[in-house]
Amino acid sequence: MVTEKKEDKKEDFELPESQKYKLTLGIDREVVRRAKMQDINISFWTEQLLKIMTFDKKEITTSHEDVLQTWFTFLSETKRILERYELEGVSIGEGIWHSKKQKMSGYKLYILLPTGYIGESLYDKNNELLDQFTSMDIETEELGVSDYRDLSPAPKLSKEFINEHLARGVLHTPMNIIEDLLYVMTQSSKVNKEKIKEMNIALRILKMMSENGDNNKVERKEVRNKT
Repeated sequence: MVTEKKEDKKEDFELPESQKYKLTLGIDREVVRRAKMQDINISFWTEQLLKIMTFDKKEITTSHEDVLQTWFTFLSETKRILERYELEGVSIGEGIWHSKKQKMSGYKLYILLPTGYIGESLYDKNNELLDQFTSMDIETEELGVSDYRDLSPAPKLSKEFINEHLARGVLHTPMNIIEDLLYVMTQSSKVNKEKIKEMNIALRILKMMSENGDNNKVERKEVRNKT
């Protein structure tokens, strides 16, 4: 039930006792038809997108198992697309690095691989990708170890990984991850161009939804599609 407080004109939404709330949505009939043909659960994915779009970073200090599960579902589906179309990977986050030994600094991209592991690509301030040995030198310095063999193996996608990197604030927004995924797909000859067109349409709809309801937009650096 929706009630309106006349004194301040603000809407107050009173939900029923049941955890699930029935909602009527106006969705293009052709979109619904295509979704049903592909066995896509419209209610499920609408709920998942709304959970991500309404997530408040303040919740990171409280119990947020549901938020982590939503992120895990989203990134697992992204991994499935990478695997299906034999794509190399997609950027899901960005951090910074400093090296006193090398006397240089830059940024690193966290790359979700089709295997489910998370790789790191290090770049300098000129957006140049560092070679493997320089990257390993910097990683050993960051971890305080002296031998390459002491480096930790690449982490696998998990709720623990998501929780840690959400807390550090280095994960891209879901919208930016989708944008990067779409870019990677356009570079692949294995992806049907009609599928890309459909994703572009879906992305535009998501952007409109986000711009209309997002009061906590975070500006992202210039997109660097060097996965």
